[in-house]
Order: sequence, then C-alpha cells, then structure tokens
Amino acid sequence: LATTTVARPDLGQWYRGVTSAVRDDVPHLQRLTVGDTFAGSGDLGGSVLLGGASLGREFSLDPYLIRAPLPSTTTVLSSPSTMDVYVNGALVRQQSLGPGYWDLANLPASTGQSDVRAVIRDAFGRERTIDTRFYLASGLLAPGFSDFSVAAGALRRGFGAESFDYGPPAATGYYRAAVTDWFTPGVRAEASPDVASVGASASVGSRYGEVDASVSGSGAGAGVGGAARLSWQWLAPVWSVALRLTSQSDRYANLSLPPSADRALVDADATFGVTLSRWLGLGAELHAGRYRDLGPYTSASGRVGVQVPGGAWLSLTTDYGRAAAGPVGLQVLALLTWGRAGYSADASVTRDRDGHATEAISATKALPRDTGWGFRARGTNDGGDRTFDGALQGQTSFGRAEVDASRLAGVTTYHASAAGAVTYIDRRLFLSRPTDGSFALVETNVPDVGVTLENGLVGRTGRDGTLLVPDMQPYYGSKLAIRDRDVPVEYEPGRTSRYRSEEHTSELQSQF
Repeated sequence: LATTTVARPDLGQWYRGVTSAVRDDVPHLQRLTVGDTFAGSGDLGGSVLLGGASLGREFSLDPYLIRAPLPSTTTVLSSPSTMDVYVNGALVRQQSLGPGYWDLANLPASTGQSDVRAVIRDAFGRERTIDTRFYLASGLLAPGFSDFSVAAGALRRGFGAESFDYGPPAATGYYRAAVTDWFTPGVRAEASPDVASVGASASVGSRYGEVDASVSGSGAGAGVGGAARLSWQWLAPVWSVALRLTSQSDRYANLSLPPSADRALVDADATFGVTLSRWLGLGAELHAGRYRDLGPYTSASGRVGVQVPGGAWLSLTTDYGRAAAGPVGLQVLALLTWGRAGYSADASVTRDRDGHATEAISATKALPRDTGWGFRARGTNDGGDRTFDGALQGQTSFGRAEVDASRLAGVTTYHASAAGAVTYIDRRLFLSRPTDGSFALVETNVPDVGVTLENGLVGRTGRDGTLLVPDMQPYYGSKLAIRDRDVPVEYEPGRTSRYRSEEHTSELQSQF
C-alpha cells in the first residue's frame, strides 16, 4: 500500500504530510514501511518521525493468533464427551471431544485474573469439572513468540508546516522474546549524532499479578543520564489495583527528550477500583512527583459511577492537590452520559482549583454502516466565554461528505470535506466510500437486494445487481449475505451467504 497526503490550510502554502509505502508479509507477521515512518523503542524511549525505513512484527496480520500464554490442562476420556468452558461464570466455548488423551490448551481467558472452569460430560451422563485459576499478564508473550521493530532514517522536522525538512540521521529498535510462560525480557536502543540511549525491560506474570520493570541509560553531549520504571498491577472481575514508580535523572535523554527539557525526576501513582454491582463503581488515585524545573506536584482523587434510570451513567470525580507550579485546591467534575441506538449525549460541569466553573454539553449520532446521515454538536460556557463546534455528516454508496462550523473567541469558521474511492475489481471500476482495508464485490443480477456484513445492513445492489462493500476488516473471517426476501419470486436465491476464508487476499468477489 502506497499513500501520501498533501494539505493547504487557509489557502496558504501547500505542504506534504506522511508519504510511505507499506508491504505486509503475512506468513512471517512482519510489516515493512519505506518513506515517512513513526518509530519508537518502547518503554523509557522516544517517539519520532523518520524519513527512511522500518521493519517490525505485526501481530494484527493474523487476528486469530494466540500469542499470550493461556491456561492449559490434560485429561483422559474413555468415551465421547462434550466440554463446556466457563470464564468467570460465563459460558465461552462448547466443544465435542472423542475418546483418548486430550491436551486442553489455550483455554479462553481475559486479561487479569480469570476463573476457568471446564465441565466435561461423557456419553453415560457422568460429569467431571476441572477448575483453573489463572492470571493473564498483558505484557507476556507465549514461549516461541517474539516481538521486534527496527527503524532508520533522517529525523523529519517541521511536520505539518514543511514538506522536505529532514535533519540528522537516527535509528531505533527493540526486541522482546518469551523465555518461559511467565517471563518475557527485552532490550531497546536508539541513537542519533546528538544522543544515544539503551535499556532493558522485563515482564513477569504470576498468580499474584503482573510486574513490569525497565531501566535505561543515555549519553547526550557531555552529560549522561539514567531512568528506571517499576510497576505492578492486579486486575480482577470485581476489583483492580495498580502501582507505578518512575525516576529520571536531570540529564536523561532520548530522541524526543533533549537534556534541556524539563522532566519528572520522580513520578509515583497508585490507583484502585472496585465494582460493587452492575450499577455502582468506585475508584481512587494518588499521584505525586517532582519536576526538575517546575517543582513538586501532588493530587488525590476519587471517582463514583452510578447507573441511573433510562440507560444513563452519572460519574463524579473529585481531585485535591497541587499541579506543578500551580495553586493548591479542589477540582470537581460531574459527567452525565447517555447512549442508545446510535445516539449519544453527555453533559458536564467542571470546577477547577481556582474556583472557575465550566459547563459543556454535546450530542452525536453515528453514521450508519450503509447510507444515511449523522451529526455531532458540542457547546461550552467557560466563565461567560461561549464556544460551539458542530458538524453534519452524510454518506451514500459512492462517497462521504461533512460540513462543520465552529465558533471560538468570537470568530466563526466553516469547513467542508468530501471523500470517496475508485475501486477496480473484476475488470470494472466502482465508485465507493473510502476503502481503508478489505473490500468485496457482491453480484446478484437482481437490483435493490439488501446486503449484510456480519448481519448488519451495508447497502443494496444497484441497477446492475452489484454492490461494492468497501469497509471490511482485512485478515478477518467476514460473513457476507443477501436478504433473500428482497429477491423476486421468479428467481431462485440459491446460496445466500458466504464467509471470506483465510486463503483469500484482501480482494474477494462473492457471487450469489
């Protein structure tokens, strides 16, 4: 995929955005990018835009791949049986098993603590239960898996204003690989003529939670620096807790943090949350630290979330403390949200540490998957200074358009945009909405037949009996179908649905 963007704001000077060519190597789960590429080296590293090339692991190319270490167990069956798997009390899998020795691997579990229960019933009605309590750490990889990224090029400067302003060369990279199902270490590095930074990390999982640790050192000019981070978190269906401590020396540097920039020498926070019921949740957070130049900051906050009648959710957040180089005081936020059938709305009132109040209200209607319209609107009152931003959106089978208006500081601005795509498939050209990933051509030879994607209507066939579906997810199995009730009685519908199989590429022609 090769893309580029250009812009001319306020009818001024044209400038170029990101230009890149991307190639996905699906069998090896790797992505190669040539051109402008966003690069980073992970925890305690920087993030920059380079003009060059990058190569890295891309797990999304196989969305069904299980790369985390999941619970497993073994059992012996003497007769045909059925197995029901429950995770935290919810049925997630049903499977038939034949007689023999079974290795029950990759039992489904969610991030955090899970109680996995497998209920096995044999042909004689006998029942056996296997209980497993398991903690799935988000930072771990399963044995045999690795994650990496390397990038090199010239630092791009003036992005958003300049088209070809590139600076000194730079390179970044990281590599992580599982040693066991509970330990995944990694290394990182980045360098340019002005700075060099290297570090190491480790993720450790156990039944008592997940621990992540990182250390890094840097050299920039005549100064050296160091940084370290240690965190622990425990996630459970009812409650969660997380602790984190980060320390940086006053001269630590990476590609996006020069030695002259202010930084938090010490930053510590602790969060706690508990769900008391389906309609009530509580949370608390403590945060403290010290910037090198701005000085200390502290805060303590509490959150209460309550579901109210009508499907709305009311949350109240209070925060007391002092921002860096700011006043000490109480800050309060009350937020009411509501959503139903594609519509959503929220209203909030905020009182900051200076006693200043701000009110805001917004409403949105999401665009449907097929043709239709949507909108968004938001208004604020900040101590008598009123602002507004709103947009009206519409889309057809061949494009999407939007008109928005905003008013800020007494000035009203307007903006209009339109987007579409020209797609070539089966020796024909089609006009469609923007094609961001996979697409499919549906042919029925009958006009005005409804087409569904994952049981949701995405359009109707045109006069020639075809419809291009432009917004499918690549690399996923997708179910396309037609509504047989739309087919006239003189036609035999035949096959009315089709799954996009794993062997297909991002182009698929489905014939009914």
